Parts: sequence; structure tokens; C-alpha cells
Amino acid sequence: MGAPRKHAPSNAASEIRRLASAGSTYVGIAKHFVVAKETLTRWMEDDSELLESFEQGKDEEREKLHNALSKKALAGDIVAAMFLLKSRHKYDDKAGQRVELNVDVAVAPVMVLRDHGSDEEWRAKVLVQQRALTLSNPISGS
Repeated sequence: MGAPRKHAPSNAASEIRRLASAGSTYVGIAKHFVVAKETLTRWMEDDSELLESFEQGKDEEREKLHNALSKKALAGDIVAAMFLLKSRHKYDDKAGQRVELNVDVAVAPVMVLRDHGSDEEWRAKVLVQQRALTLSNPISGS
């Protein structure tokens, strides 16, 4: 018989939210509760409040990071400004530098041999096919 199942502590929702808003991952939160990541996942599957707390915490973290980045961008940090323009506003600073490449490949006629019979028959068929290709090939100059 295995060990008894661990249940989430009574303060799990507030702790999960606090840790997630500080940037903790599932693994970090599981370590905080001294359980396996799978146990934390089970807790969240069994209790939607815990999952909601994690989602709210991650959203709080995102909002804090976005606000800090926005403040830097508005204060003149060009890197922060470019990052926000590109990630949030789909800004493309290389749009005028795009080069169109044509990678079409010219394919020369190919000799196809379905059956060749004897060596003599094969040589005769090859010569006929080769002459026909040479005469019809604009690349050869004929």
C-alpha cells in the first residue's frame, strides 16, 4: 500500500497566487509545498479555486512586468520601447529591407528508360532517346 495522498493546505490558494505573482513556476510552487509537481497539478485539477489562483498570480506578474517595461520605454529606454512596439503592436522595423528571392530551378530534360532488354537493344534505345533529347533541348543550342 502506498503513502496516503497529500491534500492541499488550507492556505494553498493565497500561497499559490502570491508565489505565481512573484514569478514562481509549477515546480517552484510544488517545492514550496514540499510535494511533487504532479501532486500540485492534481490539486489544481481537483480544485478550480487553486488553478484560478495560479492564473490570477501569473496575470499579476505579467501586469507588473508590463508596467515596469512601459515605464522604462516611456522614460527613453529604446530597447524597451522597441520590444513593446514589436511584441504588442506588431511593429516591423525591417519591413523595407525584405528581399524577394527566386529559387526556381531550371530542370533540363531527363532520359527515362522503362525497360532495356538486351545490352544491344538498350544501347539502341539510349541512342534514339539521346538524339531526340539533343534535338529538342534549347539549352544545347540546336
